[in-house]
Amino acid sequence: MAFTDLRTFIDGAARIGELKVIDGAHWNLEIGCLTELMAEQEGPLLLFDKIVDYPASYHNKAGGFSFADGHSEIKKWQDGRTAPNISKADRPLDVTSANNKDVFWMQERSTRMSGP
Repeated sequence: MAFTDLRTFIDGAARIGELKVIDGAHWNLEIGCLTELMAEQEGPLLLFDKIVDYPASYHNKAGGFSFADGHSEIKKWQDGRTAPNISKADRPLDVTSANNKDVFWMQERSTRMSGP
């Protein structure tokens, strides 16, 4: 069977029970290992979603925060470094973000030790 694009291939694998969706895997510690294990065992196609340390694309460059007092806020990111466009070739992690308004916003709303 020929597939016209990746989506139809994934849908085809799901239809015959050969797709496993993995939520919350760590990009550096788990994805490679799981992929190798499934390849060795001729296991199902793996689709990784909600990858640890990667901003989710379905939040439209925003993040939801819930606070100890019970309120929550949605923050639309203002600085492009907070949620950069990610490609397969370029996956920037642990990038410094000096003077990032979004980092300042999170710091102002976070708890921290007081004193010297």
